[in-house]
Amino acid sequence: AERKPDPAPMLHACELAGSHNTECVYIGDAERDILAGRQAGMKTLVARFGYLGSEDRPESWGADALVDTPQQIIDWLQAHPA
Repeated sequence: AERKPDPAPMLHACELAGSHNTECVYIGDAERDILAGRQAGMKTLVARFGYLGSEDRPESWGADALVDTPQQIIDWLQAHPA
């Protein structure tokens, strides 16, 4: 099995869900998560309530947004329909 940042697992998940990659959003708490999602052609969100270390700089990872709570994920999804 391929591992992040290889986009194959994310693309497989889209296929299983019956969704196109451009309709999916990948949410992660590591730079490799955001890289994998971007390589898969998905929108990406950084969950800053995850396992970020003090040395992490998620604002530099190129995600579409940074979120601090699960509610902010819902708000972002409602504001950015596929």
